[in-house]
Amino acid sequence: LTALTVDDITIDGSTISDGADLTLDVGGDIVLDAAGGDISLKNAGNEAGKIVIGDATDPRITLDVTGDIYLDADGGDIIFADGGTQIADFENSSSDFKISSLVSNKDLILGGNDNGTFINALTLDMSEAGAATFNDKVIADSFETTAGGTFTTASGNDLNIVYPDARSLFIKEAGTTHVT
Repeated sequence: LTALTVDDITIDGSTISDGADLTLDVGGDIVLDAAGGDISLKNAGNEAGKIVIGDATDPRITLDVTGDIYLDADGGDIIFADGGTQIADFENSSSDFKISSLVSNKDLILGGNDNGTFINALTLDMSEAGAATFNDKVIADSFETTAGGTFTTASGNDLNIVYPDARSLFIKEAGTTHVT
């Protein structure tokens, strides 16, 4: 048998027809076993995407769609887990987008490819209350410290502030301004 065309199929009183939804209501698991590795997802005959299943040497699942992927979690969280352990989540917190590392004292790292080399651009150290370590420069129009903040060099050496032109440096101390 190479092809079979049927208008309707009735199994235990449930009819599968091309004019209605397909509902699978089973007492156990639903198993899709695709020896070819792909499960196609179509809408009105047009492929919208597919689930690509790896094999024993490359055990992974890829969701490959022709358009965008939307993750719509009405609970407000998208949780990442490894082996059942929750490691991170994306959260809608009163319409603020919150990214969290969920494992105690594990860092949140923002990395990227710098000319072929993977780098950690920014590390937020959760064991140090979120202390930020940048791999290189921090470029900003202004810096502000709170509650009498301090700038300290890691080696205890002098702190050098260099201007590209002949401007002055103003230091305020207890209401008195010093110019250097």
